[in-house]
Amino acid sequence: MASPSRIREVRGMTDDPLKQLSDLKPKLLVDDTDAVLKRLLDAAKAKGGQGGRVDIVMDNAGFELLSDWCLAEFLLSSGLATSVHFHIKAMPWFVSDVTEKDFNWTLHQMSAMNHIAMSQLAQKWKQRLNDKTWIIEVDNYWTMPNDYAQMEELNPALYQQLSQADLVIFKGDLNYRKLVGDLKWDYTTDFQTSLRGFLPAPLCALRALKSNSVTGLKKGQAEVAEKESSQWMVTGEWAVLSFSSGKTTSQPCAC
Repeated sequence: MASPSRIREVRGMTDDPLKQLSDLKPKLLVDDTDAVLKRLLDAAKAKGGQGGRVDIVMDNAGFELLSDWCLAEFLLSSGLATSVHFHIKAMPWFVSDVTEKDFNWTLHQMSAMNHIAMSQLAQKWKQRLNDKTWIIEVDNYWTMPNDYAQMEELNPALYQQLSQADLVIFKGDLNYRKLVGDLKWDYTTDFQTSLRGFLPAPLCALRALKSNSVTGLKKGQAEVAEKESSQWMVTGEWAVLSFSSGKTTSQPCAC
């Protein structure tokens, strides 16, 4: 089992990010990157070459927030999106969850830094907020006890809002758990099946495993991870990037 200190070392913010990707790739149990990219390209093609709308359901403040902004900037600069909607909690579920105050404070701190590149980026991103290519969305549902399969019934306005997106990106372990109902699924259950009808739009989940619920694995993957560490589902050492097309499939009983 990799020690927590080793895990932190691998994820160190001063490491070469390209080397990090190479080192961590074997720990990515599900990698639907190609399907996500195809979805974005197909959406752009359907709109005459212009990218569509991407929604990001946020997770942590701090360094992760900055990385989310970099992702949003890449999507816009590459033409894969024309607008990015950031869905933010009204209050933290966990202590590190990003709020609107964190979002604005971080941009302000960046713009005040004595560092040309960071300051310029902050000004560019403030302009994106002004011209509505970046849009902040806040809703209480993200901190309610209900999972996302209940959203269409309990908060139809939020469900309808997400349905306007060409892709919805869910960040982090908590959002993943609410996507799959925090249920004890068979590991090889199809990810889309585990969503239990939550299909506002094509979506992907980016998540490091920190709880005992995961779907979409190939046969034998769980056993390989178990051999490396009996705590593989909770250490944050393993991850998934899971995609659902948003097309309805049959949904057998969960567990």
